[in-house]
Formats: sequence, structure tokens, C-alpha cells
Amino acid sequence: MKNFFLNRQLKRIERDANDHLMLLLEVSPEYYTTKELVRLLRELQLKKSLVYELKRRLLVIGASISVWIAAAFLSQTFSLLFVSYFFLALIPFALLGFIGGSIYVSVKYKFFNHAPVIEKIIKQELDRRRKESSIF
Repeated sequence: MKNFFLNRQLKRIERDANDHLMLLLEVSPEYYTTKELVRLLRELQLKKSLVYELKRRLLVIGASISVWIAAAFLSQTFSLLFVSYFFLALIPFALLGFIGGSIYVSVKYKFFNHAPVIEKIIKQELDRRRKESSIF
């Protein structure tokens, strides 16, 4: 049992150490080559667009709650009790999907809160290197 917890802890440490985007906040970008910085910038932009798309989908799921309430109200008005209960049953599923998805995105993509700072750090380092390598 000891090995299980130790292995799990080691895997978590290794996973955190391999997250180069978050590592940029802790260490200087001078340790990365220009090619790696360009790759990290491209990776950051791709991940940001992925997170924006996931958040947009979560917003649609959250906004669907008002649609289910309106549909339940209308079906109740027309005395369609079974349909009304069905729409009312969809509300907790949409709410759980929205909350669960939001937690998942915030845990899986921890870098997203720091994305503007990371992008700024990379761009400043690339600009600094560009100015150093330019010939008058």
C-alpha cells in the first residue's frame, strides 16, 4: 500500500513538472530555446482556444436551463403533464452538467487563469532575443 501512495505522488509531481506553461511562471524563460518558446506560444494559443470553446459550450448548457423552465411552463399551460415533468427533470441534469464541466475545466486547465501573463512573458522574451540578434 505504501508503494501505491508513493507512486501516485511521484506521478503527480512528474505531471506538474512536465507542464511547461506553468513552469514558465516559476523559472525564467531564458532557460528555453527560441524554438521551444515559439512552440510553447503556439501551444498556449491552441489551448486557450480549446478552453474558450469548452467554456462557450458550458455557457450554452447553463443557458439551456431557462429554456427547460420555459418549456415546462408552456407544457404545463397546455396540460401536458408528462412533458412538463420531463422538462423539469432536465433542469438538474443541465445544472449538474454546467457545474461539473466548470470544475473539470478549471482543474484540467489550471494554466488558463495565468494565460495572459504566460503569453506576455513569452512574447517579451522573444522580443528581447529578436533585438539582441538584430544587426545594425
